[in-house]
Amino acid sequence: MRHEKVIDKSAQGQDPGGRRGQAFLSWFSVSLTTAFTPVFVLRVLHALTTLVLARMSI
Repeated sequence: MRHEKVIDKSAQGQDPGGRRGQAFLSWFSVSLTTAFTPVFVLRVLHALTTLVLARMSI
């Protein structure tokens, strides 16, 4: 019984913090994806151009 009560109290105390953390994590992941999308597109384009050039040279 004691364990359940302690777990309940900790869950109640950390609920708003957990929600804030989840919101921050989602915003952080979105900002990361938006920041790295151009780099990813550039890398894909670079790989495609190198493949096309290699095939043309052969």
